[in-house]
Amino acid sequence: MTGIHVGPFASRASSLEIPATIDNLLRWHRSTDLLFQDAAATTPADEADDPIGKWRNKVSPGTGDLTQSTAGARPLLKLAQVNALPAIEFDAVDDMFDWPSLNSLTAGEIFIILAIDVDPPTAAKSALWRMGTTAGATHYPFEDANIYDEFGTNSRKDTTAPAADLTAFHLYNVRSAADAWSSHINGTQHFATATNTVSFNATPKIGNAGSPAATTFLDGRIAEILLYSRVLETAERAAIMNYLDTRYGL
Repeated sequence: MTGIHVGPFASRASSLEIPATIDNLLRWHRSTDLLFQDAAATTPADEADDPIGKWRNKVSPGTGDLTQSTAGARPLLKLAQVNALPAIEFDAVDDMFDWPSLNSLTAGEIFIILAIDVDPPTAAKSALWRMGTTAGATHYPFEDANIYDEFGTNSRKDTTAPAADLTAFHLYNVRSAADAWSSHINGTQHFATATNTVSFNATPKIGNAGSPAATTFLDGRIAEILLYSRVLETAERAAIMNYLDTRYGL
């Protein structure tokens, strides 16, 4: 797998807690934290194949948690998935998480470490999330190998097929601001447009495309998610990418 291109600021990001040192971190979910959840969490996970009913937000546990109240739709904790670290497995059938509303955001940037099981999918039409308010369905990727995304926008972005192998663990990074939307894979720009109206969903999903494609689910695994309520500066982003590159051996 090609490593992340982190630039000249990478050496400044050495701590495993570096994401919290950058302002406006809104939500942070790390798979290793599930190994230490206490009994107050819904279905706390501590071993392989445990179903995850709640994936806590490290920034403010209890506020912004990822949750799944339906037992049969809970993703599973899988150990030793990437660089000896665990990841959360979604079955492409009904596994997904609900996230509290994001519709007050006026900009945002997300980092997610994931791998999908089949690239491109044949029938599942794998979905990563529902994060915007577009009328178009989203896919990561679609059966034509293209990624169709709507992170924080009211207009779906029909991007091309990425050069990266999405079945290997990788970093997907998306930024949404007024008149600027871009996606990046392992630090390399995948798609960019100056046509963008920021719009975040009131009922966001992870692992599901939501309306109008609510039956489309993720077929893959997620190890970590970082969401900021603004678009980061170049040096800040380089620090986050170095942290992720080091942690997951990308």
